[in-house]
Amino acid sequence: VAVVQKPYQRRHLTQVIGRALSSARSRAPSNRVRQKSYHAPAGTRILVIQDDPTTCDVLCEILSKTGAQVCIANCGRDAIESVTLHPFDLIFQDLHLPDMDGYTTARAIRGTKNGATVPILALSASSSHSSVAQCLAAGINDFLVAPVDAQSLLRMVRLWVDGDATTRDEADE
Repeated sequence: VAVVQKPYQRRHLTQVIGRALSSARSRAPSNRVRQKSYHAPAGTRILVIQDDPTTCDVLCEILSKTGAQVCIANCGRDAIESVTLHPFDLIFQDLHLPDMDGYTTARAIRGTKNGATVPILALSASSSHSSVAQCLAAGINDFLVAPVDAQSLLRMVRLWVDGDATTRDEADE
């Protein structure tokens, strides 16, 4: 606990806040200890269908660290074209795209040769029962509620790329 008396100077206030944050960081458990690194099998290709640049950057940064080749589509039409031209091992898809919704995009992907069996994982801020039901009806295999943390994202990659069923148990804890 720090006390700053009025009138305060900006330099003094900055120092007090800095010490408080430093102290809080040193007491907080380290996420690095708990995070396990994950390396996708060689040749793994992941498609991220996301129109928000910030979310796309975060997802790509996390997924790229697995060693997978990460491709980006910013709208449903681009995603369908990408899947038609290239096989993917996993697709992460936003449900709210500018040209068509994620459900329509997933159905169209399922209609392509390369998209018939690829796991599609929805990303959405809504986790309502109706959203999950719509995902399943559209051929979407799993659902992540945004914002997604790195551990949850990597757990899903392990589950759907490697078929590691133990990750499902970890996700449910």
